[in-house]
Amino acid sequence: MRRTTVIRKIRKSFEDEVEVAAPSFKDALFVFEMAELPEDLKVCPEIVREFKKTAEAQTTCIVTAGSVLDAAEKIDKFKNRHCGSSFTLALINLNQFEDVDEFKFLMQRSVLGNPRTIFVGTMRHMTSAVYTEARNKVLLEDELRFGAPSCIDSYGASNRGDVYGRIGRLAAAYLRDSEERTRVGKTGSVFLQRTSPALEELYKIPTAFYGNRFKRPAK
Repeated sequence: MRRTTVIRKIRKSFEDEVEVAAPSFKDALFVFEMAELPEDLKVCPEIVREFKKTAEAQTTCIVTAGSVLDAAEKIDKFKNRHCGSSFTLALINLNQFEDVDEFKFLMQRSVLGNPRTIFVGTMRHMTSAVYTEARNKVLLEDELRFGAPSCIDSYGASNRGDVYGRIGRLAAAYLRDSEERTRVGKTGSVFLQRTSPALEELYKIPTAFYGNRFKRPAK
C-alpha cells in the first residue's frame, strides 16, 4: 500500500513537470521597448496585441524586455530553455534609445542571432547615432537580395494609432518570409525579393524605410 502511494506521487510529480515544460514553438519574436518611456511613445504592447490575432502568432514564442539588462537576462533564459536558438524576428522601439553601444550589443549575432528587425519610432525621439545603426542594418540586408530586409517605420503623434495594426500584420509577414528563406536555403533555389510577403506589406506603408533597391509598384 505504501509502495503504491509512492508510485502515485512519482507519477503525479512527473505529470506536473510535463505540464509546466516549455511548449514547442516554430518561431520566436523579441520585443524591446524602454520601460520608462512616456505612454505617448509606447507602441509595442498594442502591436503585440494585434500580432496575436494572426495565425503566425499561434506558433511564436514572444519575449519582451524593457531595458538592455532585462533583455540580456531574458535572452539568456530563452536560449537556455530552447537549446541556444536564435530569434526569428525582432521588434524594437527606438524612441529614447540613446546608448549606441547598448544598441550594438543587442544587434550582435551572438545575442539575438541577427534576425530581421522592425524598428519603430518618432523622428523627434530617435537619436541620430542609433538611427544610423538601424539604417545600416537595413541597407546591409537590402544588398543581400534574400527576402525583405529589416525596416524602420517612423510615425508621429497624429498617426500613432495606425502603427499597431500595420506592424502587427507586418510581423506576421516577416515570419512567413523567414520560413521561405529557410526553405529555399535547403533547396538552393532563388528567393526573389519581389515575391516576399513582408515586402508586399511594406509597399503599403509610405512611412517605412526598407532600403534603396525597391520602389513601390505603380498603381
